[in-house]
This record gives sequence, structure tokens and C-alpha cells, in this order.
Amino acid sequence: MRSRITRVTLLATVAIMLAGCSTNDGRDMSPPRDDQTDTITQTTVATTVDPTQDAVTEPATFLSVSGSWEEGGVIAAKHTCAGSGVTPALSWAGIGTGTKSLGFVLSESDDPNNVLWVVTNLEPTLTGIAEGEPLPATAVVAKNSRGDIGYAAPCPDSAEGTSYLLTLYALDQVIEAGTGDDTTTVLAAMESAALDATSTEFVAKGA
Repeated sequence: MRSRITRVTLLATVAIMLAGCSTNDGRDMSPPRDDQTDTITQTTVATTVDPTQDAVTEPATFLSVSGSWEEGGVIAAKHTCAGSGVTPALSWAGIGTGTKSLGFVLSESDDPNNVLWVVTNLEPTLTGIAEGEPLPATAVVAKNSRGDIGYAAPCPDSAEGTSYLLTLYALDQVIEAGTGDDTTTVLAAMESAALDATSTEFVAKGA
């Protein structure tokens, strides 16, 4: 008898405890007042890392070329047929990885078929050429539009001047060409092998 009473007592105790834990007691919660602080839920945002990107990105290098003139400015008369026709100084930077040789072409801006100077197979470690100096031994010089090998000095026939464009090519190979080859062949080979190219422009004025 005592055992049955004990079990009944225990069951009654458990029922009371469960009733006390229940939140469904029939009472409705009042909405929060304006002076009460809202509960703030913090959310953790996961950062996604692109596995294809390096942790540290190297700054990009940009191919650039300049000559013995202000960009878009007038070239000195000594580099034209009005002067001694000496070759201008050129310099460049930003040669990218994988460049095997360099080349450049000088042509009339409005008439690309009027080519004054085509040079290729310059060493990629070269950073420029000096005014009036011979080209390096590796250089291959094609015929210009006048049928001559080398530099044809700009010779505009007007005082207003003519614009010329010098384009530098970073090439992925040494071009199979020889000095005296025609302009079209050498230029086509450079354009086909170009990893990068950039230009600078100047104006030559006549008398």
C-alpha cells in the first residue's frame, strides 16, 4: 500500500513540475513599450574566398613608349626632311613576362600604308634607343614605303603639319625575317606575334 502511495505521489509531483515549465498557460504577452529595448540578433556573415585568386595580387604592368617629343606635340625639325633627318630617341617600359623580342613601326596616322620605319627582333631587355645611334646587332630593319632600308624622315608638305604614329610591339617570338624584307611581311609577322602593343603620336610640320 505504501508503495502505491509513493508512486502516486511521485506522478503527481512530476505533473506539477511539467505544468510549471509549460509556456502555454493561457496568458497573452503584452506588446513591448516604446521605452523597452528591442532584442538584437547578431548574424555572422561568412566571407567567401575565391580559390582562383592569389592572396596577394601583383600590380599590373603596362607597356608604354615615348619619343623625343611631347605626346601629340611637334617633333623637332632635325628629325624631318626639313632638317638632317636624324633618327629620334625612343624609350619604353612595362615589358611583360613572356616577351621574346620587341619591334616598332612608324607610319602616317591617317595613311597607315605610308610606313616610314620598321624595326623588329630587338632584345626584350632593351629599354630604348638613342638619337641618331646605330641599332643593336639583333635588329632587323625592313624596307619603308619609299623602298629604302631604315628610317625615312617625315616630310609633310604643309605648314599645318601631318600626324605620325609610332607603335611598339612586345612579341612572343623572334620574327623570322631579314633586313631588307618588305614592310608588309614584317609588319604582318609582328602583329601575329604581338603579346601587347602601344603607340605614341607626334606632328611633323613642313615649311
